[in-house]
Amino acid sequence: MEVYQAIRSRRTGRDYKPDPIPQELIKKILQCARWSPSSSNTQKWSFIAIQNLDTLSELGNICKQGPFVGPNTICRGSSDGRCTEATVRRWTSNTEFWNSWPGLRA
Repeated sequence: MEVYQAIRSRRTGRDYKPDPIPQELIKKILQCARWSPSSSNTQKWSFIAIQNLDTLSELGNICKQGPFVGPNTICRGSSDGRCTEATVRRWTSNTEFWNSWPGLRA
């Protein structure tokens, strides 16, 4: 598949199955993520696989509240280095659907 075709045919899924994700698939996905590109090739990856729905729901609630302070803040997503209050509100508004991801156990 060509890059252009891959970009144009990409879709965002928002309906998730309630089935648990098999451990082997989780490992395979995390292995692929480990090889993905990073800023300045730093590759400082750290992954946590959350399989408990209560923990996932609690994390979603925490993300809605902020503030985001630490080495990997939400503001790092701002390519121009600016992080306005409106931008943070827009990004954090997308976290509320975490609580409705019954099939997301990775």
